[in-house]
Amino acid sequence: MRFSIQSKMIVGILLISSLATSIVGYLGYQSGQEALQQSIYDRLTSIRTAKTFQVENYIGFVRNQVQSFSESFMIVDATKAFVSATHQLRDKKLSEPEELKLQEFYVKVFMPELAKRVDAQLVLQSVYPPPGIARYLQYHYIVNNKYPVKDKNLLIDAQDGTEYSAAHKKYHEVINNFKKIFGYDDIIILDSETTEVIYSANKEVDLGTDFDSGPYSKTAIADAIRKLQRDRDKDAVVAVDFEIYRPSFGMPSAFMLSPIFDGMKMIGILAIQFPIEKINKMVSSNDHWEESGLGKTGEIYLVGEDGFMRNESRFFLQDPKDYMKRLAQRGFNKEEIEKTLRINSTIHTVRLKSEAISRIFHGETGIGIFEDYLGAEVLASYSPLNILGFKWGIVAKINTSEAFIPVRKFSHQLLTALTLIGLAATAIAAMVGAAFSHPVRSLIHASSRLAEGNYATRVKIRSNDEFADLGVTFNTMASKLESQHLKIEEKVLENERLLESMLPPPVAARLRSGPSEQLSDSHEDVSVIFVAVVGFDALSETVEPARALDLLNKLIGSFDEAAEHNGVEKLKSIGASYLAVCGLSVQRFDHSQRAVAFAIETENIIAAFMRETGAYLELRIGVHRGPVTGGIIGRNKFIYDLWGRTVNIAKTLGEASDSGVIRVSHDVQERIAGIYQVKLSETKCLNGDPIYIVGSIAS
Repeated sequence: MRFSIQSKMIVGILLISSLATSIVGYLGYQSGQEALQQSIYDRLTSIRTAKTFQVENYIGFVRNQVQSFSESFMIVDATKAFVSATHQLRDKKLSEPEELKLQEFYVKVFMPELAKRVDAQLVLQSVYPPPGIARYLQYHYIVNNKYPVKDKNLLIDAQDGTEYSAAHKKYHEVINNFKKIFGYDDIIILDSETTEVIYSANKEVDLGTDFDSGPYSKTAIADAIRKLQRDRDKDAVVAVDFEIYRPSFGMPSAFMLSPIFDGMKMIGILAIQFPIEKINKMVSSNDHWEESGLGKTGEIYLVGEDGFMRNESRFFLQDPKDYMKRLAQRGFNKEEIEKTLRINSTIHTVRLKSEAISRIFHGETGIGIFEDYLGAEVLASYSPLNILGFKWGIVAKINTSEAFIPVRKFSHQLLTALTLIGLAATAIAAMVGAAFSHPVRSLIHASSRLAEGNYATRVKIRSNDEFADLGVTFNTMASKLESQHLKIEEKVLENERLLESMLPPPVAARLRSGPSEQLSDSHEDVSVIFVAVVGFDALSETVEPARALDLLNKLIGSFDEAAEHNGVEKLKSIGASYLAVCGLSVQRFDHSQRAVAFAIETENIIAAFMRETGAYLELRIGVHRGPVTGGIIGRNKFIYDLWGRTVNIAKTLGEASDSGVIRVSHDVQERIAGIYQVKLSETKCLNGDPIYIVGSIAS
């Protein structure tokens, strides 16, 4: 059976177009999905890292502040005054009417509000202070205080004529202003011997109580107080993680405590109660989730080792009813759900469970697709936090349904395009087949295409008709033309590759486009790596020149491969020294990490080189980050070079480095901390900054 030329053309074009579009479509879909997913992971990790840094800074700030404040002369003097004054109050007793008013406050004000936030059945005896200074101080500074509950701290003088009131009048305004300025919930001073709260800026019901046997003796802050009593370490600071704190009407509270010393004697303990709202605002970017890059379904949250959240859930704030419904569907404890609704908060109410949280408290940091605590499939970036004893985790996540919207849109567009291409291919095949139905028209068309520069044009000569010989001749001519054209193209590509091997791609592109008056650029932030191979000159003198050149090419070639693998650009090599840069042609947020990774890989290359050749070589490596200026030097025989203080410092670090040591500047150390092990060098940099030595990859 003999097919016509027209039929052959139609079938052939349809098969080729279908196969090509299917392959391209599949590869496009796969690469698009992977690139998008990685970009989302990178964004989530960036957000998580930024929030981690904010929380760590804040906790560190509070720690430093409580230690500094506890050592101030004013706090020492205030503690001595309050200790002395409370001793004089031990014989003071409330009158019967005063006692009744204090009980009425607990029964009608404190306990009803506390009952909203605790699960236990409350009885007066469980929260009522024992006889002594607690009842006296709470009556005069809370019950007999004319200000409302939230403003009890405005009272300066109880006007009871006691030495305590005089001390309170003297010190309260300064301490209370400190509390307000830094947004703390309360500042507490305790007698270190009796563990009694001898001063409270906020005037809550822990005032006067002792943490050894009082109503709050089984709290985490009580454990911290006992630890400070035992250790009696002047420089100690103890952190207490957020827990339900009854004196604050059951609100989650965290404390930072430090001892108060008068000379060598421990006389008290300073406790700063800091608010969870501050951390909540940091993590949620003041509830601006979408603007911070989390879209419509993303959130970032802190979770403690106990499984409770340390900030408000975005979904609860946006739609409490739907949030409760989803918790119930996931099988959460009914009492926890009701408590969340009752106190209108997700902090320290619902115990979360998810694979990401489980991995966090196994010490893992990572990314992945998981089912979150609400049952949604999410892309998540997670990491443990261990800040001053707060064992927390942080998770940044976004629903895959939202994250993959562009992928689904791309898939729809791809299917539409494939359909259109198939229809177009059918029409084109029919048209081309008809056009080639006559051999003469086929040759004319092929000749035209050849004249237009399509040197791959060939005439099908499988038929046994009278135009076969003419087709063979045409194909021979086209083949010779194509061969010549390919040779020319190879020369052009060879010249292009030579140019790009000498210059960064953006500079090469500008140079190809024509002469320019300005072929220099400033780069605000790159990492420069200087590698010096010590001992190669001595090695080259022991072998033939050709062998020495071969060894040098092999060594520098290995460095080039390592640079390309780590996203580092080679700038130049002079003998066995090697200068490279990261973040120049392609801006990278992690250029310092890549630079150090490249430096470590060069050490491995040298080790392998020595094993293979039996030679003994040493590396001296310096890495610094900062601004540089780059440009083309020379006219006919030109090179591309970088200059500036950043390059000088990197070279100095490398040239002055001990053999086998990677020395990095302080700016680089800030970017690689937590990723690589670093230690402080005894020497300093040209600019006076410290120098660090990089060890192995951090576990």
